[in-house]
Amino acid sequence: MAHYQLIVFSNPVAGQEEAYDRWYTQTHIRDLLKVPGVRTAQRHAVLMDLSRSPLAGFVAEYAIESDDIAATIGEIRGRLGTAQMPMDDAFDRGSSSFIVAEPVGPLRHSPHADDPAASVRAVSFVFSNPVAGREAEYHQWYDGTHVDDLLRVPGYRTGQRLRVLPELSRNVRHAVVARYAIHTPDLAATMATARSRLGTPEMVLSPAFDMAGASFNLTRPLTETLAAA
Repeated sequence: MAHYQLIVFSNPVAGQEEAYDRWYTQTHIRDLLKVPGVRTAQRHAVLMDLSRSPLAGFVAEYAIESDDIAATIGEIRGRLGTAQMPMDDAFDRGSSSFIVAEPVGPLRHSPHADDPAASVRAVSFVFSNPVAGREAEYHQWYDGTHVDDLLRVPGYRTGQRLRVLPELSRNVRHAVVARYAIHTPDLAATMATARSRLGTPEMVLSPAFDMAGASFNLTRPLTETLAAA
C-alpha cells in the first residue's frame, strides 16, 4: 500500500479552548483512527508560525496507508458530523485547513548521534513552492541538498519531503511540505543555529525556491503517537 500524511490545522472557538482540547484529544483523533487505512495520529500545538497568513494554532497529523487515497479521504469526509465522527461546537470550522500529501523520498536521518540531554521534542513543517518555470531545479536542490543541510543542524533528527495532493486538500497554497523532527536540550538555540545558517555555504538557498511565499511552522507534541487498534 502507498503511504500518505493527512495534516489538519485548526483552532478552537474563542472561549472554548478546554472543550476543544478535550474533544480533539479524547474523541476526534480516536474516531479518525477507526477509519480503515488510518494508522497513527498525533496532535501538536503551534509554537511559531512564520508566514504571511498563519494557518492555525493546532495541528493534527495522521499517517495513512491506502491503495485508493481519494476513497480513504472520502470515507473520512463522509463520517464527519455523523455518529461515527461527531463534531464539537468548540471546533472553529471556518479557520480549519488540511492537506493530503505523499512522500517524495525516504525518511532521512541526521548524521549526529542522539543527544542524551534532548528533553525537548518538536516538529517543524515547512510549506513551499518553486519559482514558476524552475520546478526541476527546485526539486533537485530540495532533495539533493536542502534536507540534508538541515539535518546537519544539531537537534534535527529526521526529515522528509512530501508532495501535496491539492485535489484532496483544503485551503492549500503550497506544492510541497517538508517535515522535520527535532530532539534537543535547547530548542531556541537549535532554531537560532538553523536560521544563522540560511543562505550561507552551510545551507545554500536556491533561487528556484520561492522564499517569500514559504510558510514555516514549529510545533510541540500534545500527545504521544497513537496507533489504530
